[in-house]
Amino acid sequence: VFRHRLENEYGVKIATERLGFTRARWLSTLNDELEVLLPKVVVDESDRPVALFHSDFEIDYARSRYDGLALLEHPPAEEDR
Repeated sequence: VFRHRLENEYGVKIATERLGFTRARWLSTLNDELEVLLPKVVVDESDRPVALFHSDFEIDYARSRYDGLALLEHPPAEEDR
């Protein structure tokens, strides 16, 4: 639907690519070192950093490489920010 509307209503051609990430973990903190270490970091609708992973192995590997890395399965509550 998105592609169809852009092409037909706005005359815009787009290309989409699936990235293959299957797991997301929210980060309690984000710094330059983490941005390099983690496969992909994005922000959610509340501007909270979210790390994307391809597998549980990648999550475990990231935890082993960065001591004290907090990867949350659910977004932190707004009052915790």
